[in-house]
Amino acid sequence: MTAYDHITCGARWALLGGALLAPVGCGGDEPAGEGTDGDLGTEEGSTGEIGDTGETDGERAEDRVVPLDVSATALEARCFELPDAPLQISVAPEGQLWLRIDEQTWRVLDPFGSEDVQLLAPTVTALQAWSSERAFVIDGGVPWDVRGQWPQPLPWPAQRTEPTALCGDPSTDANGFVVADGLLHRDHGAWWEWTGPSDAPWANVSWLATDAGACMGPEGELWLAETSGEVWRITADFATRVPELDGADRGALLSGVGVAAVLDDALRLGEVDGLQQIRFEAGPVTAVSTGGGALWVVAGGAVHRWLEGDFTRALHDDVPVMATRLYADATGGAWALDEQRACHLHPTPPTRVEGVFDLQRLTTETIEITARTSAGTRLTSARLDGEDLSIEADGPSRWRAEPVEVGQGWHVLEVFASGSRGATARTLRFEQRRVGELSWVEHIEPLFEEHCSGAACHGPDLGPGTRPDLSSYEAWLEREDGILDRVVTKGDMPPLGARKDSWGLDARLTVAEWFQTGAAWGGND
Repeated sequence: MTAYDHITCGARWALLGGALLAPVGCGGDEPAGEGTDGDLGTEEGSTGEIGDTGETDGERAEDRVVPLDVSATALEARCFELPDAPLQISVAPEGQLWLRIDEQTWRVLDPFGSEDVQLLAPTVTALQAWSSERAFVIDGGVPWDVRGQWPQPLPWPAQRTEPTALCGDPSTDANGFVVADGLLHRDHGAWWEWTGPSDAPWANVSWLATDAGACMGPEGELWLAETSGEVWRITADFATRVPELDGADRGALLSGVGVAAVLDDALRLGEVDGLQQIRFEAGPVTAVSTGGGALWVVAGGAVHRWLEGDFTRALHDDVPVMATRLYADATGGAWALDEQRACHLHPTPPTRVEGVFDLQRLTTETIEITARTSAGTRLTSARLDGEDLSIEADGPSRWRAEPVEVGQGWHVLEVFASGSRGATARTLRFEQRRVGELSWVEHIEPLFEEHCSGAACHGPDLGPGTRPDLSSYEAWLEREDGILDRVVTKGDMPPLGARKDSWGLDARLTVAEWFQTGAAWGGND
């Protein structure tokens, strides 16, 4: 697909590259869906409405102060000297730190102690590290997937201006964003543009909140700030402005909690309707980063760690850890940088997981998990959704689990290790979005039965001249244009007033993709 696709708030988007070419937006004059009063609705738990400013009238949670004598956490550290200040910095989800030291030389530091050099074109303007040998970069106005000596350009719509920033993994569906003259999301092999309540693109993004490389939370939420200072929480369905965060100069995604942002020398933490202001007696907050379920904060130059509601000071060899910059990773550790050193801090010996990353959306039916442990530590067990995985040694400090099939939905992977330096545990969440090719029998008919088959909707018992009966495969084929128009382009079906929580972007993408790929029946006949 050479053209890009378009998503707007209120579940409205235009499918470009197919027959539907006109973009639509929120706040327009399109007719309301059947069974609705024309309201576009709000996100559950928010007080702003799509189409207005999105401002909320909720009160901020009670302020909190972290005292100087807060309890401490003793951390291990592996440090590297920095003879020169890096020009650019990026950390991979599993902790590899990329430092640009001149126009084309990147120094790669590994928490396990190794060090490498990667040579990239001097024209690279942005980079998202992904492993010791892999990174996503912007070079020559195009995003690239760089793997060793074989960089591959990612498909990019020619009509877009040069991209300026990357987030996540833009080479796979639903895992990455690219900032150009808008906010583009990779899904179903194409690029989709997210726009705001006024149908204007997110063209002036100053930061995207991330969690160890992932930029979308488990509910598909994305936090961003515009250069104007406005901060928004957005999904494919809703956009909510958060005026309490206006002017925040950086932010991090903390899954299950919300966002962590720096504003007025303090930390703001929480969701749209329950932000808490946290100040530190140690001094002003200057850096935040998240990964592995932990939040890392630099306050007054001292590193603090938040886990499950509690803050602690970071100590190494009984000395407070000081830093100017901070980059967390999914292992539960973080890189702390000052002018002379880069130190990887970790509360327990790090364990690296490959084959799936935290908050990943994938479409494969089978996952193959490998893990690496640090010296003196061995992998003891692994579980997927509470069930034991068979694991065996696969070389020095490396372990492999037997391939396992996963069904559609969210899954939890747990990995446990122990040794002379203590025990460690990791938890990763990932979503299997779809298995196999789409068909009426396996994918579309179940959606119809759950969301469209009621007596007041599109079931088989409707009287003549009322709503169309869409209970059969043949009816969907006959009414393809109308279904694409209402479900995909306008996004007003199912109507918001009767829409179930389980209906979301993935359901609409399923309908669009099913028609695009031939509308297969999928039965035994």
